[in-house]
Amino acid sequence: MERCFGVDGAISSSLIAVVPGSEYEVQKIYPKDVTASASSGFVPTIVCNEFVFVAGHMASGPEHGLDPRAHVRDHSVWGGTEIRKQTEFLIREKLKPALEAAGSSLEQSLKAQVYLQRGADFPDFLDVWSQYYRNIPCAVTMVPTKSFGMVGGIIAINLLALTTRAKREKQVIAADIPDMATYGRASKWGNSCCLLG
Repeated sequence: MERCFGVDGAISSSLIAVVPGSEYEVQKIYPKDVTASASSGFVPTIVCNEFVFVAGHMASGPEHGLDPRAHVRDHSVWGGTEIRKQTEFLIREKLKPALEAAGSSLEQSLKAQVYLQRGADFPDFLDVWSQYYRNIPCAVTMVPTKSFGMVGGIIAINLLALTTRAKREKQVIAADIPDMATYGRASKWGNSCCLLG
């Protein structure tokens, strides 16, 4: 990050943990087509109780670096834009299969954190996001991020979702935001709630 509260701080992290118990067994899910570097120790998806945690994904391919499908080819006039290509790739090739492998779906998404290198890319990100989430909004937090651990990467997304068998139900809380917005001001599930950041 560009700046944190501490003078020399440049990294921010968060952690969710559970007290061990039979209802809160942590299951690690490794979807076949959702790749990560073998040496990273990266777990693409975790299921615990009725919750699915999809780790922060970038538009990386099976090898190191940006997946060619998420990149506008050099000297291409009609190839789209990097943010649109990477967002589309992340939703289709990373988030959707990670959720499905964990017994969930895009419809069950409760909260997304979107890390963007350039704030000016937010409208184009949101346009692509809307193609998938217009009728199934979830709370979205956009986090400005200075750089990523992959050359060419300009966006990373993580998700919190419910399993499709969850007893809790996702509810989108109505708020005074534009009708065209595809992110809820808040989403609620059982006694828990997520607010838009």
